[in-house]
Amino acid sequence: MAPVPTEIAVAIDEEHLIQERLIRALAALVGEQRDTEELLVALVRYSRRHFDGEERAMARHAYPAAEQHLAEHRRLSLELDRLRTLERSSGAFAASVTQLASALRSHVDHDDAQLLGFLRRMAGGSSPKPVSD
Repeated sequence: MAPVPTEIAVAIDEEHLIQERLIRALAALVGEQRDTEELLVALVRYSRRHFDGEERAMARHAYPAAEQHLAEHRRLSLELDRLRTLERSSGAFAASVTQLASALRSHVDHDDAQLLGFLRRMAGGSSPKPVSD
């Protein structure tokens, strides 16, 4: 039995927490000037798996803003790939980790919030209602 939109939304929310923990841990390692390779690989793999799951949900439920959302996933994936090419001890690497953390947070707060609201509405669940005067 395929998961219902509400279950998908809950799973996506949980994955965001894990992704956020991974990027914070990576930033901490950078700040401590410790080896980041293993955690960076984990973040890249987890993010790709997460994006794939969101993309399957968008396709399964005919999400109207899927094209824009997919473009954002491609952009974030390029940022993740770029991190893997940078010298780990460089200032550029540290700045890119900070930039990626901000970009992921923005994506979750905006693009993913819209997707989750859509999935919850599809399931007849509650979603934030616009404030009216």
